[in-house]
Amino acid sequence: MLAGGFVVEIDDAGPFAVQDVRGFGAALDALKDEGAPVPRRVVLLGLEAGLHAYLAAWAEDAARVRRTVTIGGKPGRLLFVATLASFGPSIDPALGILSLSPACDDPRAIFVRSGVHRKVDVAAALLELYGDDLDAAPRSWPFGP
Repeated sequence: MLAGGFVVEIDDAGPFAVQDVRGFGAALDALKDEGAPVPRRVVLLGLEAGLHAYLAAWAEDAARVRRTVTIGGKPGRLLFVATLASFGPSIDPALGILSLSPACDDPRAIFVRSGVHRKVDVAAALLELYGDDLDAAPRSWPFGP
């Protein structure tokens, strides 16, 4: 592994080291301040060879364009649902952000920001919030206390 500042995990692949993630600070700010805009993408800089190979395979996969990505570094950890926005020779790979939430064990964290969430994550969060009494759940956003 490179001596990178960030660790990237994509679905069940990784961890991979990257030297820097441009846009990571703005994504953290968006979680702390609901008025702050969510960046449209993050750019991965200084990839290790394993991540480069993974992204090359993802770029050719027309069936699974969305992936769950966890990026962690000294400032914190974030969970994205993302697409591969750019990848190729002499191009810094970029991930297009579809949804953003803190990377933590609390299933309710997916409701911190709106976006595209996996059905299993939404079901887990609703179960955490309302238990077996899903009739008590509001029928519109925001969910939760």
